[in-house]
Amino acid sequence: MNNIKNVAIITGASSGLGAEYAKLLDKEGLDELWLIARRKERLDSLAAKLRTQCQILTLDLTDEMRLDELERELAGQKPHVTYLVNAAGFGCIGTCQRGAVFWKLYHAQRSNQYLILLSMRPARPLCCHIAEH
Repeated sequence: MNNIKNVAIITGASSGLGAEYAKLLDKEGLDELWLIARRKERLDSLAAKLRTQCQILTLDLTDEMRLDELERELAGQKPHVTYLVNAAGFGCIGTCQRGAVFWKLYHAQRSNQYLILLSMRPARPLCCHIAEH
């Protein structure tokens, strides 16, 4: 019996493109949607409108320490990540110099790249096996 869940991981799911993708992926017949954003109340509100079971992860992906929480969830549950939507972001007004805004943008970009690698982890043994032959 296969107990591996087919999931979609959606960052930035509390509004904008992330929320819209969650609504679209709700129609795909997945086991779960993993909704990730900083604003829990918005994630809860969105999840209440969806038919698919949702796992709410209240994370600020610009904070590298919070990525550990996501990595633990992936390692513990070992889902099959069918869809990954990296829609997390933030906006700023003014110039972007090597100050706080620059580093926040830098960490957001790194988090998105790291999330792609994390979600591919279950496929890594297969990739290595193919490369060996």
